[in-house]
Amino acid sequence: MDMAKKILMVLTSHAELGNTGHKTGFWVEEFAAPYYAFIDAGAEVTLASVKGGQPPIDPNSAAPDAATDATKRFDNDSAAQTLMANTKALGDVNASDFDAVFYPGGHGPLWDLVDNTDSISLIEDFIKTEMHKTQKVGTLSSNGFIAPTIGKPNKATWFMSHPSYEQELTLCQGKVGDNGIPRTYLVQGIDSETQDKLIEGLDAVYQAVCGLTCSTGGHHSIWPMKVGNDDNVHIAHSTARSAFEASKKDFIKLWWNGNDVGYEWKHPVSPELYAKKIPVWPQEQSWMDILGKAFKTQTISDLEHPVYLSSIGKHV
Repeated sequence: MDMAKKILMVLTSHAELGNTGHKTGFWVEEFAAPYYAFIDAGAEVTLASVKGGQPPIDPNSAAPDAATDATKRFDNDSAAQTLMANTKALGDVNASDFDAVFYPGGHGPLWDLVDNTDSISLIEDFIKTEMHKTQKVGTLSSNGFIAPTIGKPNKATWFMSHPSYEQELTLCQGKVGDNGIPRTYLVQGIDSETQDKLIEGLDAVYQAVCGLTCSTGGHHSIWPMKVGNDDNVHIAHSTARSAFEASKKDFIKLWWNGNDVGYEWKHPVSPELYAKKIPVWPQEQSWMDILGKAFKTQTISDLEHPVYLSSIGKHV
């Protein structure tokens, strides 16, 4: 008799939509539909959240016009409600205990799961557990490419870069309101006139060459390398590009060594330890699809975007 598959579902614990005064959390349908698909298939499901206990539900997802068969089933399922009220703390779960990990969506995860260290460790540990037999580095499944994060590789991480996935993009650092979390946004106006207005009104707009990286733990990221003419930007960009080119051929570690030197990097002391580790790049997604996933919730395309409104001094 086959053992039941064990699936971990990880939920947000964040309830405030920035400083808007509105509530957020996880989207009920994005939890309920996969939850019952897993349960009905005979899987054993464990729920975890960033803080443990009851995760907040986005009230908009609980409105009558958002109801689906799955959400109605959840509303009337006392066992599932009890499970939800007593989620495990994310830091207390072990990747090796599960056959799969699933993250339901909503706005809440944008605050407390995007760069949560427990979440990143969980994913990397899970991938290491699943991939060690083949010595390959990759995502949870060949068809289920996880949306990459945005940012330069961590200085403690060994990584490689894709040999051809790179493109110059217009980016900006922005946040919603005074207490929002600063994030990197893609500036891509719906037309040229809108793009010009966005570039003029947004704070901290810059050009960057973006490439795709993959760590030995299987984590993918979009690495923006700023383009510019002033000395500091030039040193940062030129040394980052040199490191980027080096990382297309071998695993490296990267660190910043000040404005006079720029980025430095090193190769493994024992290359044979990494010789069999082959980054698994997405096979069924184009570069544009990958960028679309990475910037799905971080693209500014019109003049009503809250980051733009915040930049020009309008309350959002």
